[in-house]
Amino acid sequence: RYEEDYVERIFVARTKGWILAFTQHGHCHFLSVLDVPETARSSRGQSVYALLEGADRKDRIVSMIAIDDLATSDHFLVFLSRKGVLKRTPVAEFSNPRSTGIKAVGIRGDDGVLDVALSDGTAEVMLVARGGRAIRFPEDQVSIVGRTAQGVKGMALKGDDEVAGMLLIRRDSTVLTVCEDGLAKRTPVSDFPLQNRGGMGNLTVPSGVSNAPIVCALEVVESDDVMVMTAGGQVIRAAADSVPIQGRRTQGKPMVTVESGDRVVEVTRAQ
Repeated sequence: RYEEDYVERIFVARTKGWILAFTQHGHCHFLSVLDVPETARSSRGQSVYALLEGADRKDRIVSMIAIDDLATSDHFLVFLSRKGVLKRTPVAEFSNPRSTGIKAVGIRGDDGVLDVALSDGTAEVMLVARGGRAIRFPEDQVSIVGRTAQGVKGMALKGDDEVAGMLLIRRDSTVLTVCEDGLAKRTPVSDFPLQNRGGMGNLTVPSGVSNAPIVCALEVVESDDVMVMTAGGQVIRAAADSVPIQGRRTQGKPMVTVESGDRVVEVTRAQ
């Protein structure tokens, strides 16, 4: 590995399956698992962009999903944009892979894809905004539409607020929220009432306590570890259970020490 590099995600992919790479500008690139080079365990591997024909390194990959059968009719890809627009598209819509990729979702104006997740259609969706609000609703409230469609409003946002994260909830777990100033907490999913799609939701951090926006929201269990990255280049690994469980209207506790002028920019689940 390169210095300060780390493993963000490990997934199982069958030899005859596919890996779908989704970008912030709404493109989907296809990579046959057979085309992933086999290397020694200690090898650094190759850049994903080098394996994807026609991929633009300036168009950041936001999600990679392994799918055994692209013709499956009982699973959906759930797309979320930074502005809170959601849609579900059947996996079968991606059953004709092209070497140079395809358009996966319509993007409005200066919006962009924040995340893409695979679902069997039975989950609950939870969206958390940078400004400190969260909404939870049944997945079946999200319209099933084609590849080029833009989707529907998942969450109402004030001003220039954006969504920080999407969770597909199927288990009894907690929601880890981390702010730019390093404050973090875990909140039980049950603390967030089930509502209808499109509303502003409820406060997940108290208003007026801190001006630091939420950087990320992750569904975690106690055995999870997370990696915290700052703009200044710090990379810190922490156990999820080191973060206290607190209610929606609590401020949280320092998860990392952020120096003056620095800020947390990303938090991911570590493997």
